[in-house]
Amino acid sequence: RTTATLTNMAKSIESWTGRVLAGANGDYFVMSSGVPLGLVVTGGVLRSSASYHYAVGFLPDGSAFVGKPDLSITAAFQGLRLAVSGGYNKARESGGGYVLFSSDFGDATRASGDGINVILRPVTVPEDYVAPAKPPAFTDPEPEKPEDAAEGDPALAAWEAWSQAKAQREQEKAQWAQSLAASVAGFETQPAQLTIGGTLSCVVESLGRQDGGVNIPAGRLVLSVDLRSNEYLTQTLAGLEVGERVDLSVSAPDPRWSQAVSALGAYEWILRDGQIPAGLDATAAPRTALGIKPDGDVILYTIDGRQTGYSRGAGVTQVAKRLVELGCDQAVLFDGGGSTTFGATGALDSAFSLQNKPSDGAQRAVTDALFFVSSAQPTGVLGSLYIQPHSGFLLSGAKLTLSARGIDTGYYPMGEEPVSGVTYAAQGPGTISGNVLTAGAERGVVTITATAPDGATGESVVNVVATPDAITVSDAAGQKVSGINLDPGQSLALSASAAWHKLSLLADNSCFTWKVDPEVGTVDPAGVLPAGELAAAGKLYVTAGEKTATIPVTVGGRVTTLDDFEGETPVPQSDAAAVRHTADQVKLGRQSLEIAYPLDQSATLTWPQPLGEGARYLGLWYLSDGPVPALELQVGMTEGESRRVAIPLQPGEDWQHVLLSLPEGAAAIEALTLTPGGEMGEESTGRLYLDHLTAANGPVTDTTPPTAQLTWD
Repeated sequence: RTTATLTNMAKSIESWTGRVLAGANGDYFVMSSGVPLGLVVTGGVLRSSASYHYAVGFLPDGSAFVGKPDLSITAAFQGLRLAVSGGYNKARESGGGYVLFSSDFGDATRASGDGINVILRPVTVPEDYVAPAKPPAFTDPEPEKPEDAAEGDPALAAWEAWSQAKAQREQEKAQWAQSLAASVAGFETQPAQLTIGGTLSCVVESLGRQDGGVNIPAGRLVLSVDLRSNEYLTQTLAGLEVGERVDLSVSAPDPRWSQAVSALGAYEWILRDGQIPAGLDATAAPRTALGIKPDGDVILYTIDGRQTGYSRGAGVTQVAKRLVELGCDQAVLFDGGGSTTFGATGALDSAFSLQNKPSDGAQRAVTDALFFVSSAQPTGVLGSLYIQPHSGFLLSGAKLTLSARGIDTGYYPMGEEPVSGVTYAAQGPGTISGNVLTAGAERGVVTITATAPDGATGESVVNVVATPDAITVSDAAGQKVSGINLDPGQSLALSASAAWHKLSLLADNSCFTWKVDPEVGTVDPAGVLPAGELAAAGKLYVTAGEKTATIPVTVGGRVTTLDDFEGETPVPQSDAAAVRHTADQVKLGRQSLEIAYPLDQSATLTWPQPLGEGARYLGLWYLSDGPVPALELQVGMTEGESRRVAIPLQPGEDWQHVLLSLPEGAAAIEALTLTPGGEMGEESTGRLYLDHLTAANGPVTDTTPPTAQLTWD
């Protein structure tokens, strides 16, 4: 036998029989040889006999049954009926019994070691046929031949008489063999096909002893035995003559097997009359099974596995329980693991295609598979409607746009365009307006019915989920968001998705409730989050039903330079103080602002300076060459009034930084007033140096100068 992938098998079937509706891998097999372990029947013809396995059979009316075939295969010849205990189209084993081969096994028997091989031609034996009588075997014991006996010696005469009798019998046997071969030469050749409950008559075409396998001629069968087997078996088979008749019979205790038009071996009977046996394999793995409902409906079931993050698989008991949930009372297990493959031809598809994800990463070539095939041809007459989407899971509030394609009475799609004039109705937690279904607030199943103007109908089912298991928030690039960091005023467009039992739910942002802590900004129903102007931390809440996803949100600090006192920028004006740019004392850059103020009076600097949106803190560097003056800032508010805020300066001989909290609503600096501090000495003028005046939306500073690296060639 050869092996092939499921889709390649389907292509072959489509090329010569019709439309493959669905299919999955079948029985376990020997991977080195491709020989199935159990039963194979197609078209009512036995292709491979059962071993100790169970099997599923299909009767002419399409109904299925499960059982243990317990086939008995015999070969009747020379008045004997001997068991073909090695099976039909199974590997010949050392020391085993008779094995029968047909071309279903392959081009050759592929046996190892010496063996007797009999080539059989299936024939129709005429009812009035009488085989030539076979001469009796020559069994006379050979007398002792005397040495140097003279002519006329009685002992010599006896030996010569025995030799003549033996030669006569051998001549008679040769004539009989020639007559036998001639008598069957005109028999009509029949297909080399065995059926359960039937007998196939054959005649020996040739036989011999060969080392290893022999070719299986087209339209012929090979009855073979290993020479290391029972001596009686080997000698009996070797004693056949060309032209002798061999009748091959197959029987089963359960008569249903003789009626089965198709059958396939199965490793285990995992659900028997609604009961699940104990001791089934609990290992999670890919599985393939077939279940039968009491009404005869069949479920072909596969589950992927051994793929982390996608599917781990299932134990056999889990598979059996699932088939019970689906209404089955009988079920068998097929090959699993890397062999598990399932494909189908969808209602709108032109060909069979793979539907599952094999654990090997690609389809494994298998020896047999179970396909459901339709021989119907396209009719072009509208028979039903196929609603798109045909199934799915929706989050409450989701909208699903429906369309319906035509399916003809032969179950073939009709054209690429939807049928016009279709009306839709929904039963369950959902409403329909035109061709749009809106999922309701309650969990449940919605049955959608489509009706064409000529009365053709179609039905689909979708599931509505009110509370998902998981909610995922993503950015505009589709990347999952686990935390949000925004600049003040920055806007971020978000989207939400949901899953239930690992299944993606159809949903858009309107299906979720969006909420954010007010200190970090706002969020609208479309998922757009504009950050506030102030540095803050909070959370975003995205809710569907009873499930909420919480995302941390941080609005970062923004520091704006109001004046760096570099270049020719204007300086504040004062009636009592002298104000200029200077390079004498500098904290950052090349210049600072020098204020030379009288020590015997206050000095006010007129300093109109917009603070910018969201300014809540004022920062500046300062250095005093004497007692630190009292410094007061006059701030213009957004509502038009002014407020005064003291700037706390600390004494020191080096530059210091001060961060001043501004009143809420501060819009601009209006003036700066200096009041001398301490006793007047000999000096009449004090000096205060200011550098790098900044505004910030939070208690943040930018006091570290950047690092610059200069390179040149």
